[in-house]
Amino acid sequence: MFVASVTGESRHRRRAHLVAWGYLFGSHRRLHHRVGMPKLRPLADFVFGHGAVDPALEQVCTLLERWETSPKSQPELVRSSVLDALLSAGSPHLKDVTLELLQDLVADHPASSARRRGFFKMSRVLAANGFIPEPLTGSHQQRGTRPETVASVPPEWLGMVLRWRKFSTNEPGTIRTKFPLLLVAGRWAAERHPEATSPQAWTRDIAAEYIADTVIAVPGQWADHSRNRTGWGEPLSASGKARRVDTIRSFFCDLIEWEWITPRFDPRRVLALPLSVRAGRDPDPRIIDDADDPCPGRGVVVRRATDGRDPPTRTRMRPLGPGHRPRQRRDLPRLSAAHSGEQDDGGILQAGRPHRR
Repeated sequence: MFVASVTGESRHRRRAHLVAWGYLFGSHRRLHHRVGMPKLRPLADFVFGHGAVDPALEQVCTLLERWETSPKSQPELVRSSVLDALLSAGSPHLKDVTLELLQDLVADHPASSARRRGFFKMSRVLAANGFIPEPLTGSHQQRGTRPETVASVPPEWLGMVLRWRKFSTNEPGTIRTKFPLLLVAGRWAAERHPEATSPQAWTRDIAAEYIADTVIAVPGQWADHSRNRTGWGEPLSASGKARRVDTIRSFFCDLIEWEWITPRFDPRRVLALPLSVRAGRDPDPRIIDDADDPCPGRGVVVRRATDGRDPPTRTRMRPLGPGHRPRQRRDLPRLSAAHSGEQDDGGILQAGRPHRR
């Protein structure tokens, strides 16, 4: 707190002196981060000697310029990240910066931090020079399956799902989407039917019961370790229900086709979402009125006839904007002669040939 409270015209230099003392005599290599020092070059000169970090800065910036990296990240933003990493490593040499140190530094900064983005660029330079095995990636902490995610899944079910994931011919993104949904089904089986924790043990009745529970499921149910807490406790959407059912159906279809299990029911017939639930995914079109039209004059407005006859519908064509030709009479559908030429109170003519008077 004393270091952070230093003020005055030369407060940056005074603060750098105090942090350097703590760095050299107390081994506080992250003190500059704790006190929020924006300028690290004076501190680096005090700790390593004047100009000791210049070769490292030049090496990083030169290689990034050769790669034609975005100029928004150079030179000051990347320089600050390099100085931060060197101070944290306790050495003015890039070879002493490790991948584990970079991962810790990235975790200390928010995703929108410019210094955090500089660490990623610096890691590419270090990887290109062979100082670290690979550069940083935005999802390095989410690689693979977390142990706590699969800990609650029965071993028999988990083994079959992992085997399916290895041999599946789906796209990688599709596999990543289906994998946690299959784990949900395994946790459900362990809770509802402990005797049927293997796909081979599922019967027609168990499959039908899973569909029934999916219809009334809520987000987060049988997925306690999910990072996404959006909508927990609320009813599962029609799309969410369809994804769960479609995933388990395709899973059993693959197992049967690959002859990994003996079929005891037809998954295409049993593992199907009710049509009434699946219909909730469809759009809900409606007749647009002038009061509800968000862009009046730029589209086609369709109204139902106000004289009690339904059909026909009455249409009024509006210009769609520059470059669009107005519709001709031959483009409009012809109505029956009984309604030809009629006009309602709103001045909307029926599409047809008007009566001659």
